[in-house]
Amino acid sequence: MSEEKLLGRICTKLTGREGNRLAVIVDVLDGNFVIIDGQVKRRRCNLAHLELSAKQLNIKKGISTEELKALLKQEGIIIDYTKKEKQTVKPKKQQAKKQEPAVQAKKQANKEKAAKKISQQAKAKQAKPK
Repeated sequence: MSEEKLLGRICTKLTGREGNRLAVIVDVLDGNFVIIDGQVKRRRCNLAHLELSAKQLNIKKGISTEELKALLKQEGIIIDYTKKEKQTVKPKKQQAKKQEPAVQAKKQANKEKAAKKISQQAKAKQAKPK
């Protein structure tokens, strides 16, 4: 197909991760390759991987993504742009909650009991005659 017939044509991407998503041809390269933009990331694509529709927009070669969005909105063509927004603030790590004094005292008592038990076992081993 000639460049005039392809430029601005709405198409569906058939293959890859972006399969079944709408796109618009914004530039024609040599051979079977075009540059597409729309519901897909702006990239070079093989014509064999596209299903062309009959609808064609009147656009200039190399139109920007923002201009394309505005034109599609003006034409009444709804294309969902699902790009993730960058997270500006990282969530803070949660700090360990301070425990009540009664809980702290109980834990300290348990530690002391365990230490006392270990020391008693050590003394018992030393006291045993061989």
